[in-house]
Amino acid sequence: MTGQFTSIRRDATLFPPQGSTRNATDAAKLGFLLATGGDERIAIDGVSRRNRYGVSPEPGVDEIFFSSSTASSTSPIGFKAALDAWRALKDGANAADWFETLRVRIRRAYGTPDCDVVLAPSGTETEYLALALALNAVPGPLTNLVVAPEETGRGVSLAAHGAHFLSTGPFRREATPGRRLPGLERADIEVEPIEIREGSGCLRDPECIDEDALRVATEALARGRSLLVHHLAVSKTGQSGLALHAINRICSLAPERVTVIADCCQLRSTPRQVRALLDCGFLVAVTGSKFAGGPPFCGALLIPAAFTAKLRGSSVPKGLWAHSSPLDWPMTLRVRLGHHSQAEANFGLGLRWAAALVEIERFLAVPSIIAQRAQARFKGEVLELVGACPSLAAVVDERSREDFADTIIPIKARGVGGDFLNDAELLKLKSALLAPLLHGPAELQRAIHVGQPVTIGTSSALRVCMSAPIISDFSERLEGGEAFDAAFEPISSDLRLLFEKLRRIMACERRRDA
Repeated sequence: MTGQFTSIRRDATLFPPQGSTRNATDAAKLGFLLATGGDERIAIDGVSRRNRYGVSPEPGVDEIFFSSSTASSTSPIGFKAALDAWRALKDGANAADWFETLRVRIRRAYGTPDCDVVLAPSGTETEYLALALALNAVPGPLTNLVVAPEETGRGVSLAAHGAHFLSTGPFRREATPGRRLPGLERADIEVEPIEIREGSGCLRDPECIDEDALRVATEALARGRSLLVHHLAVSKTGQSGLALHAINRICSLAPERVTVIADCCQLRSTPRQVRALLDCGFLVAVTGSKFAGGPPFCGALLIPAAFTAKLRGSSVPKGLWAHSSPLDWPMTLRVRLGHHSQAEANFGLGLRWAAALVEIERFLAVPSIIAQRAQARFKGEVLELVGACPSLAAVVDERSREDFADTIIPIKARGVGGDFLNDAELLKLKSALLAPLLHGPAELQRAIHVGQPVTIGTSSALRVCMSAPIISDFSERLEGGEAFDAAFEPISSDLRLLFEKLRRIMACERRRDA
């Protein structure tokens, strides 16, 4: 280990500003730290104690979370794990060793023994990492094939261009969205979107998707360009895009000029699926903050050894270090690629991963048959509740899957005239679910979280989602001796509350508009 990372300076982000936390408990200080080392999306409102997605870095006491396609508050188990880690670091634990332990645990959960792991402040920023590494491995003009940008992350299209996607960054106070990162200003990067839906919102034929990608890839290679090709494992709405056999065909056209990244940021893929992607030589992007149920904004890029061997240059674009810190990287790559970061380490990111990993490890201990039965029961109950409400419609796909894509159920809602609500209207509905219901029973005063609106064709949908912690809790009740129905009842009860609160809110809106 290099000496500069063996101790922690008093002015590092590990220590909250004294004035703001002088009388705070350790838990409150950790809540502050869990919201550091990110961009404006992670910022906590001083009044509501929530970020822009309505979740808090602290556990949501008596709140209901069906929002793991977007974000969840830190679970009590995850919060305790992060608190233990923070206390150990304060007491002098070696920071470099601690970050390496996080990478080892991610590798053990989803990686292969020889893959590298680079931490990232969010899933979107794994796109920067992939882009930088692709340009390092194969310098020159690059065409970036992005599958279903509307169903991945709002900033992915800009990040795929090598441009800022927000006005701030983890280590940059100001940025201009759309402007290239320093070091990429003159890079020849073009982005080609490959859509998985028609304009109406209907899913396209998978063969048509594959043919589009192959055509774009062939034309780009013919123009002397290299490729960064995306495989979408599970999207915001539970869909996938660009079949592996099509990607393999693209790779066969010019193996030395094609880099592939698998977007597994929802982490609704099984470890076996992720490892198979790494064995293909693909980069794999994951997060601990979606299905895994960790605190918002903790990502990682898994890099197979075969790809690391392809790296040629000794640096990455300078602008990357506004989003990355040295200890996010394993020692081998850190030394090889150098760094120009403003910070030694992103402790907020590390603590978020510490919270996420304990939930990931707990979930991976659940027997697969139990997890699959829980997923099937969840989907069935959501669809039954939607069917009982004429103002709601589920967007479902019955294609056979072996992952946990069915833990995302998009729900459209109709307004007074019968038209489906748009993004802005659904955001109001989502906000209303977080607020106490006036004149309602006590149980409907609870905050209920669902996934952010996502555009599907000409309308939008909220998403009702099952997370790994929900499945783990269910499994533990089974292990404790409860029958299946009894163990699932807390989930069923929360779902009934969600749809009853939705029904009452929408009825109130209809009366107001009448």
